[in-house]
Amino acid sequence: QTRVMVCVMFILIISCVGFTMIDDVLFSEAAEENVRLIDVSGLFRAFSVSSAFWMRSQMMAAHAGNAKDAAAVTARNENVMQQLMKDHADNFKKINAEDVATFYHTERPINTPTSVGWQEGAWDFWNFGTEFGVRSRLATSISLKEIADNDYSLSKTSEEKRQVIFLQEAVFREAIPFFSDMVRVYETKVEQFGATATIVTVIDAIVNALLNLILIVMTVKTVRVITLVQPGVVACRLA
Repeated sequence: QTRVMVCVMFILIISCVGFTMIDDVLFSEAAEENVRLIDVSGLFRAFSVSSAFWMRSQMMAAHAGNAKDAAAVTARNENVMQQLMKDHADNFKKINAEDVATFYHTERPINTPTSVGWQEGAWDFWNFGTEFGVRSRLATSISLKEIADNDYSLSKTSEEKRQVIFLQEAVFREAIPFFSDMVRVYETKVEQFGATATIVTVIDAIVNALLNLILIVMTVKTVRVITLVQPGVVACRLA
């Protein structure tokens, strides 16, 4: 009887531990957070493309002399870029794995416009996300007179207009690939979670099956002992 009770307790404990690991540790802490990060980082791509289209809308408003529409575009871009920079900072604070941290700090060549021409620099993901938000906000602060001017010579443009040039060049060449790579890093983390959850579930099932087998063996042995000692009682109970 004691052995049977011990087996039952082991089954309950292992089942509870396995469920807790899958639900609280793997699912709640790892999977949910990575899915949230995928959702937020995926929006960065949409934000970057939107900034380029809004810049085009601002150019059209400037050529039409429509200051009201240009101001509306500036306000929309300001709000979106503030959200991008806030989410980017939050994600950076919540780095939860070494491979994610490695991606954030791995530099890649990025070209930026200056008064003397295009210059190549090495930016990591943290710097790129921050710089993109700052430069996009600076680009939409350009005056209507300057943005209506079709002269885009780097040596003759203001800092604001150079950021307009940066946006048009960087969105599809730099921003979307960079942000897409970040999403893939988080997607890989979710896939790893799925594999880990499967392993934990299989191990938990195997251990529970072994304990149940031991429990069955113990029960059968106990019944045999009782049958030898009190066969009449056992017969009545079974009936």
